[in-house]
Parts: sequence; structure tokens; C-alpha cells
Amino acid sequence: MTDLLDGAMESLITEMHQQLERELLGAWRAGYDYVHVYSDTLTTRGSTPPSKTFRLRQYVLPTNSERPPTPHGRQYAYTYDLRNVSAFTVEQIQAAQCEVP
Repeated sequence: MTDLLDGAMESLITEMHQQLERELLGAWRAGYDYVHVYSDTLTTRGSTPPSKTFRLRQYVLPTNSERPPTPHGRQYAYTYDLRNVSAFTVEQIQAAQCEVP
């Protein structure tokens, strides 16, 4: 059972990483300077019964402002600064993506 859970978590983390990488590359190509990352806002304790499932979601918001916006229902997590990412770095990332089976 542990191997099954480990495999599921590894797949989930890999997919989240790949999605974030696509979002960062897209924001860079579109000329944005920053990508702010958010998660769902946690609900008030006791407002819902406990669940045996969980969900991991990230939301990204590319902007040209260093200050992260405050979208309703989202909790700020961190920011990527894309201002100093070179075209060479992006080309290396894209080449590495092509090598993935």
C-alpha cells in the first residue's frame, strides 16, 4: 500500500512541476516580469466535516508588478522573478523537455 501511495504522490508532484514549468515559460514568452503563485484559501475550522481526501492546487498569476495581487479566495504562496531569465536558459529548459519520454 505504501508503494502505491508513494507512486501516486510522485506522479502528482511531477505533474504539478511540469505544469508550473509550462506556466513560467509561457509568462516569460509573453513578457511578464513576475509570476505569483497562490493556493486555495483554507476554510474556517469546523465549517465542514473531516474528509479522507485532500486536494492540492496551485494558481499562477503572471504580472509586471513585483507586488502580488490579492485575488479573492486565494492565498499567496510565493513569487518567481523572471526579469533576469535569459533566452539561453529558456532554450535549455525546452531542450530538456524534449528529452523527457
